[in-house]
Amino acid sequence: MGNLDGKKKILRIRWNTVCKPKDKGGAGVANLGFKNKTLSAKWIWRFAIEKEALWKKIILAKYGPNVQQWPFKITYQKDMPTIQRDIVENAKDAKMSKWVGSESFCWKIGNGKSTLFWWDIWCGNQPLKLLFLRLFRLAKNKVSTIADSLS
Repeated sequence: MGNLDGKKKILRIRWNTVCKPKDKGGAGVANLGFKNKTLSAKWIWRFAIEKEALWKKIILAKYGPNVQQWPFKITYQKDMPTIQRDIVENAKDAKMSKWVGSESFCWKIGNGKSTLFWWDIWCGNQPLKLLFLRLFRLAKNKVSTIADSLS
């Protein structure tokens, strides 16, 4: 409470100021929104990198192999579990997509079963959906894998 002209008044402080370290004039409170986005980004990155991790196998077993296409099934967010929905929302954030978006990865093809034909960067330095926009619009299955598209 502050005192202005003999009246008690609640002081308003910007959240950015509260989250600053104490030695820089803040209260040293952690910015939980930023921490949440950071941890979510880490899980997106780990999901793409850790091919044989037990936790990833459990997620794939529970939600099916199309779980790798989470960011592209935005229309069905109401049907998603809360954790999955939060990860998808986080992946759509402009700042976050620079760190862990599909443009941040390039894939080793192998048998083509885990690389998305239109969305992943596997031929050149950007997704084929950007290189061949007209063809992408005509495609019947916009989230097919390379193996599915070439069979």
